[in-house]
Amino acid sequence: MRATLSLATVALLAASAHAVTILDAIRANPQLSLVAAGIAQHPEWAVGTAKTLVAPTDAAIQADRASGNLAPTQLGVFFLPTVAQTWKDVANYKVLHGADTSILFDNYVPMGPPEVHVRSSTAEGILTGYQQCDDGWLYTSPIAFEPSVVPSVAMLATPKADAFLALFQKIGAVNALNSLTGVTIFCPTDAAVAASAAQLNALAPNQLAYVLSAHIAVGAKYTTELDNGAWASINAVPLTLAVVGESSTVNGVAFGTLVDVPTAAGALHTLNSVIIPANIPAANPTAPIMLGNVNVATAPGASSAAAVPAAATSLPAAVLSAAPAAGTSSASQSIVYVTSTQDPVPASTAAATPKPAATASAAAVNSGSEKLVSAVGGAIVAGVVGIAAAAL
Repeated sequence: MRATLSLATVALLAASAHAVTILDAIRANPQLSLVAAGIAQHPEWAVGTAKTLVAPTDAAIQADRASGNLAPTQLGVFFLPTVAQTWKDVANYKVLHGADTSILFDNYVPMGPPEVHVRSSTAEGILTGYQQCDDGWLYTSPIAFEPSVVPSVAMLATPKADAFLALFQKIGAVNALNSLTGVTIFCPTDAAVAASAAQLNALAPNQLAYVLSAHIAVGAKYTTELDNGAWASINAVPLTLAVVGESSTVNGVAFGTLVDVPTAAGALHTLNSVIIPANIPAANPTAPIMLGNVNVATAPGASSAAAVPAAATSLPAAVLSAAPAAGTSSASQSIVYVTSTQDPVPASTAAATPKPAATASAAAVNSGSEKLVSAVGGAIVAGVVGIAAAAL
């Protein structure tokens, strides 16, 4: 998304101040009073002569605390002890790796007033100010950078990713998903899940777990780190990655428009189709449900009576059927998709721009909450775009 900068913003961006340190500049900026108040708790910010600090505004910090993604004492500052490549050099798409999260840092206008896009696990925005200081660069951000959230929370905050998350919920695998680390998650969009609804709905729980596992690759890789070649999923399904210019595919499926979402498990990229692997195992109602090598029943936080995080109950309206009970046919199960062209943000969870979608509380999910979508008449409410496949 491109944005037109106002003259006031351009003037702010043009105000480069040497002869001051990053900490001096923070203290002098009235939008950064919360960060300034926390300087004493972060002595690392004063160390070194070439560093990068991305400071969220007071409004951004307050919004992220209200969402539950930042604790009351956290500031959401992104800090690097080195200087990231600056806007003045070349077109600059980078993923920066900090102590507790990674962020997208993408400049669209390398030779003019910069338009630097940033993304955290749950939000995205355009930097509103920058300042070159004696000891590095200070950037002012309209979003806070919370520690990377678990995948389910990132999916709830990712536009058009609710349907894929609902598939994990369908087999009780959300906690298993959240327990993963060092992986890359390929997340089909709601439209992609809708297009494969008939195939997905016909799968037994052990089969659906196999398909979902095929969307999770071993090793966390952002798009800046991708190469052509073979890649294995967590259940050993062979994946083939093809990178041509700025376009990438996995097993012939094109990446979606949203990529490089940082999560506690690793990178998340959207896909335009569902990967249906060959050799799906036979339906087995007594087989353990495995997400890779993680047994869903014994995953950390697994519970047969998990609570529903509040934010999840406000997902865009649609219905995805519950998993067939052991020993029953899936023929009586149905997926109902409510058609929507815009996936509107629910009023109860809408946040100020640039929050892209409903944001669940990281604390709620990390505490072991499994049921991310509310049960309605034996069905699971989820945000899905598509067609009505059957009536409940």
